[in-house]
Amino acid sequence: MSIRTEIRQQVFENADRHTELLRAGLEASFEDVHTFQEWVTERLNLLGATTDRFTLSRSDLKDQPAFTEQLDTDPKSIRFGTNVVGQLPGNTDATTVLFAHADKAPVSYRQAASG
Repeated sequence: MSIRTEIRQQVFENADRHTELLRAGLEASFEDVHTFQEWVTERLNLLGATTDRFTLSRSDLKDQPAFTEQLDTDPKSIRFGTNVVGQLPGNTDATTVLFAHADKAPVSYRQAASG
């Protein structure tokens, strides 16, 4: 059996578990950014990763084209919340980065809280 077939089989065999995990993450994200980041931290720790937190500043974003206009016109709308990064144990020269982020406008938190 190929690795691709094994991965596919694992995904389908555990579909309910994966769906529940995504649902739990979505529910945590409805609380606020901090609660969601804590949820992410817990999941990374359960996978055996060590975690670190960092917060971006305005100077970290000033050279990123996606933020240029917003920094000039509406800098208060940018949320510089805490970010979490996890690192799995092991020794290798290879590097793989997996990332995810919750792109949620502040109004979505209010809608979730009132719904």
